[in-house]
Amino acid sequence: MPFRYFRINGHAVDMVALFLGLGLVLLLVTGALASYLAIEGRDAGRDVQRTIEIQNAARRLFGILQDAETGRSGFLVTRERKYLQPYANALAAVDEAQKQLKELTQDNPIHQVRLDVLDRQMEIKLQELRETVQLGLSGNYGAATALVKKDHGKETLDNIRTEISRIIAEEDRLLRERQLVYDTNSFWLIVTIFTALLLTAISSVAAAFVARSRFLSEQESRAALSEINMELERRVSERTSDLEAAKLKLETEFMRAESLLRDLHHRVGNSLQLVASFLGLQANQTENDEAAVALRRARERVLAIASAQRRLRLTEEGESVDAHTFLCSIVDDLKTNLTARGALSIDCNAEDILILSKDAVTLGVIVTELVTNSLKYAFPDGMTGTIQVRLTQEHLGDTLSLIVEDNGIGIRTDAYKGGRGGLGTRIVDRLSAALGGDVEWLEADEASDERPGTRIRIIFPNTSDI
Repeated sequence: MPFRYFRINGHAVDMVALFLGLGLVLLLVTGALASYLAIEGRDAGRDVQRTIEIQNAARRLFGILQDAETGRSGFLVTRERKYLQPYANALAAVDEAQKQLKELTQDNPIHQVRLDVLDRQMEIKLQELRETVQLGLSGNYGAATALVKKDHGKETLDNIRTEISRIIAEEDRLLRERQLVYDTNSFWLIVTIFTALLLTAISSVAAAFVARSRFLSEQESRAALSEINMELERRVSERTSDLEAAKLKLETEFMRAESLLRDLHHRVGNSLQLVASFLGLQANQTENDEAAVALRRARERVLAIASAQRRLRLTEEGESVDAHTFLCSIVDDLKTNLTARGALSIDCNAEDILILSKDAVTLGVIVTELVTNSLKYAFPDGMTGTIQVRLTQEHLGDTLSLIVEDNGIGIRTDAYKGGRGGLGTRIVDRLSAALGGDVEWLEADEASDERPGTRIRIIFPNTSDI
């Protein structure tokens, strides 16, 4: 019997046909397995994308609520209706944001229970915002401020933050599971395709070796097998091309978003500089000395906001920024204005922690206001000394502590209690309240030193995990 045949149960079997049959079976099995893994990987990838959408929707909902709080605070601080625009925009967007989050999580019973709790807390918070704004619009700013200071709104906001954090944490857990499934399926898909190609190649070589003495019929078999291999390679190539195209599209969209963000920061910075210039011109042309001083202080505060915005833009960190880099750069800007103050120095010591970009600008303005106040009052008649700025974590990172202190002549804080301080002091109080923080002023007579100095401490919640 020729070598191209062998016997099974006494029957001659064509080895070429056997090898080709085995190759075809392997292709069918591995093809079916590859299709199954590809479908599973696609579903896992879609679940991963939905997890990202849910987290973004939760953060957007909380951001809208914070925008409403910021607009309310700006209105109560300035008593000007134009500062209510963020509040109005937030109220217009909050229903759609809640609806979107509910639609994205409708297949998750755990999320639905949390959303019920979240809806009740949102309604309480929105009602508190509406009441305070309405009191302000009616001219009763004292009652509005008193209602804010009861901290009911802060407690509700903390509850909302907690529920959103739980939603995000649950999605993080699901994301890890889905990412593991996606990675596993991708790995086995590659292994399956490689195995199919390898086994097919082995079958082809074996069949070709056995069929060297066979001409026309063997040529047809080799052509059919080659066509199968080409089709498999074509499918692999198409899927590879699709993945590359998706990656390129994602990178392009990211670069576009990054470019738009940089342009926005640049425009905001230019606008603030323009406002500061107008205030300076008006101050120079005002004959009333008191009004001129007020205009120049307003210009300084606008420049402080512009400096914080510029430093925020330079960091290019996205939603969060490094506190040490950001605050110390603000201090560096303040140092450049001290060339005429001799040995007076400003030191910065901030921990390497992340803070939300929207909170960074507020912190930058607070630091600028407090340092400027120390420069103005703590070191009269050319007195030398040191101003220190520190930011630390407390309570296992749940809260942050901002301290600005000097070794100057000191203050008596009874003049700052009960809202009797100057405009700068009230600005610090209102901005600290916007962060959900409290301001502590050290009494001058608590120290025995001839130069007791001044120490201001602001404690506020760490929201960088949201």
